[in-house]
Amino acid sequence: MKYIIPTFLAFLLISCQNPQLFEDEPPYIAGRVFNSENDQPIPGATVSTEPPTQQVTTDNNGQYKIPNVKPGSYKVIAKKDGFQPGAINVTVGDKPIFADIRLNPLKPILYISTNSLDFGSDQIEKLVTIKNIGNGTLDWTIHKTASASWLNINPMSGSLTSGASTVITFKVSRSNLAPGTYSTQVKMTTTGGDTDITVQMSVPNPAQPQLYVSPKVIEFKVGENAKKITLKNTGNAGSIKWNANPSANWMILSKSSGEFSSEDSITIFVNRAGLSDGVYQGSIKISSNAGSDSVQVTLYVQNENPVFDVYPTYIDFGTSKSEDIITLLNIGTGGTINWNASTNDSWLSLSRSSGQFKNRDTIKIKADRTKIPQGQTIYGKINFTSNAGNRTVSISIKNEPPENPILFVYPDELDFDSTKTTMQLVIKNAGTGNLTWQITKNQDWINVSPSSGTGDATINVSIDRSKISNPGTYTGILTVNSNGGSKQVNVKVITPQRQSTQPPREIVLGQLKIIFEKLERKDQNTIHITLSFTNLTEPSTGKNLLVWVNKDRTYLTDENNWKWNMTGSSFYFGSDPYWSLSINPGARVAVTLYFSPSSGAPNTGTIFRLVMNVYYKFEGESNYSNTIIEFKDLK
Repeated sequence: MKYIIPTFLAFLLISCQNPQLFEDEPPYIAGRVFNSENDQPIPGATVSTEPPTQQVTTDNNGQYKIPNVKPGSYKVIAKKDGFQPGAINVTVGDKPIFADIRLNPLKPILYISTNSLDFGSDQIEKLVTIKNIGNGTLDWTIHKTASASWLNINPMSGSLTSGASTVITFKVSRSNLAPGTYSTQVKMTTTGGDTDITVQMSVPNPAQPQLYVSPKVIEFKVGENAKKITLKNTGNAGSIKWNANPSANWMILSKSSGEFSSEDSITIFVNRAGLSDGVYQGSIKISSNAGSDSVQVTLYVQNENPVFDVYPTYIDFGTSKSEDIITLLNIGTGGTINWNASTNDSWLSLSRSSGQFKNRDTIKIKADRTKIPQGQTIYGKINFTSNAGNRTVSISIKNEPPENPILFVYPDELDFDSTKTTMQLVIKNAGTGNLTWQITKNQDWINVSPSSGTGDATINVSIDRSKISNPGTYTGILTVNSNGGSKQVNVKVITPQRQSTQPPREIVLGQLKIIFEKLERKDQNTIHITLSFTNLTEPSTGKNLLVWVNKDRTYLTDENNWKWNMTGSSFYFGSDPYWSLSINPGARVAVTLYFSPSSGAPNTGTIFRLVMNVYYKFEGESNYSNTIIEFKDLK
C-alpha cells in the first residue's frame, strides 16, 4: 500500500509585480498566507524572516506586509498552529517582493506494523500494532467480510492521539472447516489514511498433498527489487508438482516450476527499466497437482529526482559561539547530490568545500573572532551549488568590546550628624564588562551591608553609637576596592552630650524621625499616646514619605507585662490592620494612638512600654523598610 505523507515544505507562489501605488515606498515583502487544501486565507499566522527583520501577523484576509526591508536575500517563514510551517527564499532589491505562502494542515497519519498475516497450518494468534505518527486524533475502524467467520479481531475500532499506539489481536479458528486455503482482505479505515490487511491460513488435508502459497499480496515499494514467495505442502501425503506464470514482463521469477514434498520457494525480481512513474498491478498464477493459487503484485515506480536543501539557512553566532553544523539534505526522490560550498568572508572557514551524498551530509563551519571588529555585528554568507539546486546560508556574528569596568560611588561622604542611624551608598559600573567590588571599614561602629558583590548595588551603611563611649564628632573611612578602581567614602557622626539617663524619646529611621510626645490616661480602660512623625528630607528637593503602622503588632505593656491592644488612631487607617499616612518633605505630623487592656488584663498599670511595627518608604519606590521600635518607661 502506498502512503503519501505531507512534506514540511509548503508550495509557494511568488510575484515580483510592483504596483504603481507603492513606487515611492521603501522595499518591503508582502503576500498572502492560505490553506493548501481549500485556498482559504489563514488569519493570525506569524510571518518572519531569516536574517531577522520584523515579525508580523496576517490580517483577516491572510495578508501580511513586512515594511522597510533592506536589500538582500531572505527566507520568509509563515507559521500557524494546526499547520506545517512554510518558507520561501526571496531576494529584495529596490522594489517590493510579493510572496504568497500555502500551508499544509497538520493531520493524523496511520502507521501499521504489517499488512499481511500468514497463520500457516498451525498458528492461531497474531498481533498487529498501529500508531498515530501524525498530529491530531486518529479514529480507526476495521471492516471484516461476513464470509470470514473463521477470523476474530479485537478491538475493531478506536482512537489514537498523536504518538499513541495500540495492539490489535487477530485469531483464527480451523474448527469445522474443510481442508484448503482460506484468505480474506480486512479493510481498515482511518482519519489518517486507509489500508488493507491480507489474512490467510491453511486447514491441513490429512489424506493427500495440499498447496499453500504465502504471501498472497506483495508490494514492491521504491527501492525494493526482490521478494520471496513460499510454497508449502499442508497435506500429509505425496509431493507437489507446480508451475508459476507471471502476468507482466516486468516480473522475473527465479524459477517457474518445481516439485517438493514439504516446502519450496520462488524469488520475484522486478525490472523498472523503461517504466514511467506510477503504480503497476500484476499477478503470478501458481498451478499444481494439489490445487492452484495466485499472488497479487503491486509495483511502485518513482524515478530519481534529487532536490538539494540545507538547514539551517540562518546562523547567529552571537557574542560567544564560534562553531556550528550545517546539514545538507536530499528532499527529493532518490538520486545522488554532488555539492560545492564557498564563502567570500575571510573570517569564515568550512570543514569541507565539496562532497557527495544520497540522503544527507553535514559540514562544520568556524568563525575566527580575531578578524571581527570589536563592538560590531557583521554578516556573511556561505553559497552552496549542486546538481539538484543551489542554496545560501546567512551568518551573523558580534564581537563584544573588551571589558573595561569603571567604579562609580555616590556620595563620597556620609554625614550622620546627631540624628541619623542609616544611610545609603550607591555603587555603579560606569564602564563595560563585569564590576566586582568589596568594601572595608576602619571603624567598628560602622556597619555595611552587603560588603561585597558584582555589578550595580545600593549599600546600607548604619552607625552603632553604643560603640562610641564619649560625646563628640567622629570620622571613619569606607574603602571600595574593585576591578574598576578604588574609592574612599568619608563617614562622619556626632554623638551628642548625654543629658540624662532617661530612655530616648525619639527614634530616627533613615529620613523618618519618630518622637514620643505624651501619654494620657483618659479613664481606667483608655490610654492615648501622641507621637510625631517627621520627614527629614529637604522641602524643595525631597520626596513624600509613606508610613504604615501594623495595628495588630502595635501594643503597650505595663510594668507587670500585662498587654494593652491598639484599637484606633486619630488618623487614617488604610487596609486593616494597617494605619497609614503620607508626610511631605520637611513636614511633621502628630498622631494619637488609642489603647485598651486586652481580654482578662487588669487596668492597674502606671509605667508602660510602647512596641510599634512601622513600615516606610519614599513615594515612587517599590521596596519598603520594616522595623519594630520601642519607647520605654512611658508615664
